[in-house]
Amino acid sequence: MKPAKLPSALVAVSALWANGCGAPPNLPAGDEACRAPTLVQVLDFVDGDTADVRFLEGTLSGDEERIRLIGVDTPEINHSDTASSECYGVMAWNEAAELLDDREAWLSYDAQCQDFFGRTLAYMSRSSDLFFLNEHLLAEGFGRALSIPPSDHFGEEFAALEVAAQEQARGLWGEPCYGSTR
Repeated sequence: MKPAKLPSALVAVSALWANGCGAPPNLPAGDEACRAPTLVQVLDFVDGDTADVRFLEGTLSGDEERIRLIGVDTPEINHSDTASSECYGVMAWNEAAELLDDREAWLSYDAQCQDFFGRTLAYMSRSSDLFFLNEHLLAEGFGRALSIPPSDHFGEEFAALEVAAQEQARGLWGEPCYGSTR
């Protein structure tokens, strides 16, 4: 059986992405994104849903920003005493760091680019395989769905992932919390 022929526009976009020109197709984003997707180096996770990054291309190249993941709220970390962090906070922090610290990632956006605290709001996908971190954290029970209009393109999908994690007792919805160190 012959493989299906891809539409020529998709072939052209895929070729540009493979050659390092432009963002890959189908990154998660809102319908009216406030910015075009950007490639970054993840420097460090502050907690499970917040990271510091350095932009690798475009007008922001070389700039650093604090990124708040859209649609997911992980438990808080007490950095002066991680043992007193919220239940599952350290586990969520470790998970995000293990998956993306010191790696390149694509940031894609929704309608609003900054939150009340001045952090950049974004969806984060690992550049090597487009692994979607926001979705993973919810599906595996590392956080709760957080829908804040107008940046809630995946609100219903993220809420459903949280419910499924609860029903299957994954992550913070499962075993009682216990101490963990980073």
